[in-house]
Amino acid sequence: MSRRSAKLWAAVIALALSGSPAMACTCISTPPFSEVAIKGDLVIVGVVLSSHENAMQVQVDRVLKGIEERKTITVWGDDGTQCRPYVSNFPPTTKWIFTLFRSGEKLTPPPPAAGRPYYELSSCGRYWLEVRGNEATGKINGEEEETVPLFDVIRWLVEGAKSPLGRKKVAPAPSATPRLP
Repeated sequence: MSRRSAKLWAAVIALALSGSPAMACTCISTPPFSEVAIKGDLVIVGVVLSSHENAMQVQVDRVLKGIEERKTITVWGDDGTQCRPYVSNFPPTTKWIFTLFRSGEKLTPPPPAAGRPYYELSSCGRYWLEVRGNEATGKINGEEEETVPLFDVIRWLVEGAKSPLGRKKVAPAPSATPRLP
């Protein structure tokens, strides 16, 4: 190995060990919502109010799992060095079911409500479903997008009801006799 290539490899290894933003996030697996929702510290139905850099303010409409009394919470996304989705994926005024984890970040300077938990999303799984009207849509059971009634998702998480998430929404079978307008 030439001296030049040895220096190049040393630089690549140093960069990899430094935790630089140039490093990509690597997930061992990316489980669907039906597997990760029960693991979070907090599961909510909420509306994105705003975002700035790698944080978004989310209005809590309903707590489905965990305890949170605030009406607005901060959710941290990716800053280029984390295994989190970018908050730009969640535009203001959109509604979501989020599975969140308490943030372990040391924030400088501390936010105004220091001491209260802040939350983060993970990219290593599908920790969110988009709410559209009375339905929830996302990668619920696997890699394909699915849509289920919002009521069923809420009932599953709040009441421990049998998971509705195993059912895919199926178009009704065509009728044998045509319907007249």
